[in-house]
Amino acid sequence: MSKLIFPALTVLLLAAACGPGKKPEEPPTPAASETPPETPADTAPPERETAETSEPDTPETDVAVLPPTDLLTTQDESWYFGDGWSGEYPDGFSIEGENVVLMGRANSDLSLAAEISCPLDQNVTIHQWNEARAADDELNFVIMNKIAKRNVIAEGSLEAFTPGEASDVIELALAPGDQVEILRYLSEGYGIIRVEGHVYEVGLQDLVDMIDGDPVPEDRYQWVQVTCDDEAASRAWLLYSEAMNTPGVIQTPIEDFGSATDLGQ
Repeated sequence: MSKLIFPALTVLLLAAACGPGKKPEEPPTPAASETPPETPADTAPPERETAETSEPDTPETDVAVLPPTDLLTTQDESWYFGDGWSGEYPDGFSIEGENVVLMGRANSDLSLAAEISCPLDQNVTIHQWNEARAADDELNFVIMNKIAKRNVIAEGSLEAFTPGEASDVIELALAPGDQVEILRYLSEGYGIIRVEGHVYEVGLQDLVDMIDGDPVPEDRYQWVQVTCDDEAASRAWLLYSEAMNTPGVIQTPIEDFGSATDLGQ
């Protein structure tokens, strides 16, 4: 089993230190996925897990050409929301330039236009591990994944447990004809799946020879709700990939595992 760690909380296969435990985003044209290395569009997305961990073995980078947001008009049950961003070293961004203004949304909804002007002060670091900033600015990290449905093609079993409850272990038996839904990646090879309506945390690599596709979600979008540095202290949802495509924004430099700070500190 493993423990998942998070930024301002403790670390889902994400900002996690040891496997299971608690718990790159672009507006989809439902097939495109943000490349960094996670339904309704609400600020309080449905079905959120409290598991957090690390990124897949081959980290993707969230900076990507973004498909037009107007192509996604609804978010249905084919999307899964979870708390926190995935990875042993989760993504984050810092404001290096002066007078940087990011564009955000009222909700974590890809069908909305990014029309909220959200200035952030120079040197601010938006990262799960920046606990002081996360508390002061009430940061809310959410990952949105396009659920990957895979058919079981070979009989087998794997160790599974309730997300966040590593002591609650069962042997999950699978047989041809079953379907596995890959909900999200956590860290250290672990992820969240759903089988016949039941949600489990498992080692995704254990599924490789049993299913008819890769054991990873098809698309991933990383959201963070921030407090903007304007007179109204506006609240806005920012998409990581869009933030990273903004001049003056850099990926957060991480020096120590589990720790991130504003630049210059």
